Amino acid sequence: MTNDNPKTVSRVFKATPLGALIVFVLLSISVGGVNNAVVVIFFSVICTFGISLALWLPVCFAVGLICLMVVESLSSQWSRTREEVAAGPTPQQKALGNYIRQARHKGLSESQIDRRLGAKGWTEEEIEGGRELAVAMGTQD
Repeated sequence: MTNDNPKTVSRVFKATPLGALIVFVLLSISVGGVNNAVVVIFFSVICTFGISLALWLPVCFAVGLICLMVVESLSSQWSRTREEVAAGPTPQQKALGNYIRQARHKGLSESQIDRRLGAKGWTEEEIEGGRELAVAMGTQD
């Protein structure tokens, strides 16, 4: 059964050279230079009649794949964050900001507001975001 998914095939062709580069750099650092790293790789392949490639290639692929997955994950998180910021606050966030603004108007302390919102199920991060939104909403009035 073959997997002809272009994304998977592309990932294989990206992961292996990237992993080889990273492994080579790490090997160079650990053995004391580029020349020594080349010698280690050369002799490991020659002395084993190429059998060590069965070790080097999967290691390079795995290292490269891990790096690509980390970069893709960070990239998708960053783009989601940008989209969320561009979309503006949700109706729920606006309602929270309004509640905080009105509670401050009524003279409630921040700790009282926090306790009331916490009792309603709001998290500390959401409450902090609501505070920031309340300040922004207050400047727009």
